[in-house]
Amino acid sequence: MKTINISKSLLVLIVTVIAFSGCKKDLQFSKATYWPLIKVIGPDYVVVPVGTGYNDSSADVSVNSKPISFTTTSTVDTATTGVYTVVYSAVNEDGISASQTRTVVVVNTAAAADDLTGTYQRTNGANPKTNWAKDPDRPYAYLANNPGGVNNDPAFDATFSVYNVEPGIVVVPLQTVGSLAPFFCSASLGGSTKISFNVSAAVGDAAYAWVLNGANFGTSLRTFIKR
Repeated sequence: MKTINISKSLLVLIVTVIAFSGCKKDLQFSKATYWPLIKVIGPDYVVVPVGTGYNDSSADVSVNSKPISFTTTSTVDTATTGVYTVVYSAVNEDGISASQTRTVVVVNTAAAADDLTGTYQRTNGANPKTNWAKDPDRPYAYLANNPGGVNNDPAFDATFSVYNVEPGIVVVPLQTVGSLAPFFCSASLGGSTKISFNVSAAVGDAAYAWVLNGANFGTSLRTFIKR
């Protein structure tokens, strides 16, 4: 009787070993994936006087501390005032991509004399005020809130960037802030992205007007007065 039990135990052991050996062939160990690491060389915000040259300082791009090739896409036009970007992009061997952006603002330096700080209010009804303040870290840039002058909706009361690229001229480039869909501003529907700003506006005077191009903003021209 003991002999029979030992034989059965031995048989179970042999079957278990064979089964484990068969499964072992299917085991695969995944390798570590390293994302592309992109470091912009120099500042990520650059101001260039219109009509002068611009030499980009590029970026350091690596995967697992090893340099890799990358692409640079630039929209910079130093002959025309505006807000431009230089984008550095890379892809690792697993197809995972990454990118970093440098903002290049081409300005008429006479715009430095403008002071756009203050409080403004949309003329369409009892809308909340929007406050403009100079960005302490970026020359010629302002931080403002509630780009659409939307009333009683905290979702629209997001802080966005405005750039004073010429005397009395501002640009609000494409940007995503808060919970808002991506948007940019133009002087009219489908018009220029350079928007006139009445720097000398007194209280009650119209200071600026723009159309917000983006989801949920509609197509109306929004006028803001000085407060």
